[in-house]
Amino acid sequence: MADTNRRQELFDLAHQVKNYLNFVKSLGVRNLPRVQVPPVDPSVIDSFNETLEDIRLDLGDCVRCSLSASRKRIVFGEGHPKADLMFIGATPDETDDQEGRPFSREGSLLTDIIEKGLEIPRGDCYITTVVKCRPPSDRTPQQNEILTCRPFLFRQITSIRPKIICVLGQTAAQSLLDSTLPLARLRHRFHNLSGFPVMPTFHPEYIDRHKERKRETWEDIKLIKERLRG
Repeated sequence: MADTNRRQELFDLAHQVKNYLNFVKSLGVRNLPRVQVPPVDPSVIDSFNETLEDIRLDLGDCVRCSLSASRKRIVFGEGHPKADLMFIGATPDETDDQEGRPFSREGSLLTDIIEKGLEIPRGDCYITTVVKCRPPSDRTPQQNEILTCRPFLFRQITSIRPKIICVLGQTAAQSLLDSTLPLARLRHRFHNLSGFPVMPTFHPEYIDRHKERKRETWEDIKLIKERLRG
């Protein structure tokens, strides 16, 4: 438990530092003075060498926010523990809540994107969501719910260390990248998340309702495909 608290404190500190640097940048400061950094203690690095099973065990039967009161099952994620490609949506839906698996609908568009578009087995990817419990009536998750779950997502990313992250939909993209920009301005280019390339694109459910977005989604997927092969 002490190691878990330490990891959480480090993640929170990193987020605070990022916000402070963005604030300094907004003031017009472009260059900060360089300082001598002491060697990193290898034991600190080793403390982050946790498996997905370790993270799931720590998550437990989570009651950290109010979503626990209405969910049926926690939807932690599924797929290859060292996947080259990771997909992240915003929240589980009703079917996911019943099955305990993300994007679990039979014949889902996401599966088609992976297996027909990217030509790789779904099981070779890792699929998860920002928030691990379904919000009531599939509403957009609230900020406190996102902030409660996000450290577990970051730990999943750190454990898997994917070559590329594909984030699905505006809510997930804004949450992961800590951005207020609309998806239209975030998609079709890679963003750097602590060294991990992130490609935002449309959520499969949105594409189902807006068929005209399929072409744009495919353009995003082609960039991922090229980078994975490159």
